[in-house]
Amino acid sequence: MVVVSGVEDGAGTSSGRDVLLALQKYQAKRKQIEEEEARRRREGLLSDEEDTSMDDVFIPARLRKKEKMHRRALLKQVLHAKGGAPDVDTEKEDLEFFERKRRKKEEERKAEEAKKSLLEKHNELLEAEIGDKDSEKKKREEEQKLLESVAPGTALMAVAEIAKGVRYDESIKTSWRPPRHILAVSDEEHATMRRKKGILVDGENVPPPIGSFI
Repeated sequence: MVVVSGVEDGAGTSSGRDVLLALQKYQAKRKQIEEEEARRRREGLLSDEEDTSMDDVFIPARLRKKEKMHRRALLKQVLHAKGGAPDVDTEKEDLEFFERKRRKKEEERKAEEAKKSLLEKHNELLEAEIGDKDSEKKKREEEQKLLESVAPGTALMAVAEIAKGVRYDESIKTSWRPPRHILAVSDEEHATMRRKKGILVDGENVPPPIGSFI
């Protein structure tokens, strides 16, 4: 049984009455356990070997720990009540403890939100990058199709002529004829001169290149 001196002195105050009531409840609980043990021993339900520790038999580890913490709390209350102005300090400590706990939870929540926000931004950047690549790829494919649609026969035609669908099936007939010394040059020499001058030709019966008309 727990006996604490000085409780009666504080019984006249609210704190003293609370401490006294807590001690009475604790002592009543211990008394009930002892009476239960005695009853079981009388009925032969509790052997001498089992009567090694009342706490080990009747109180599980979890309850023993809880009871131990309860006893410490009671003693702390008694000491505070005896020392004067303890309730304010105890209440302040409790408030500070809960405030620290609240701030910790708030910091964890903000950190989780920041982590989630960074992940979302990363995903958005990836999606935007993929979208840009798809757009560029689609544009290149369209340009390639446009180039393929322009047949080699239209390589020397103007854009306006291609847009209007102008077709040249026959060569323009003129009375002009190349000089004899130009006609005497071989096709290989004509091809070499075209490459040097950057002359592009297409079709059949292509006229020979002439370096100067003077």
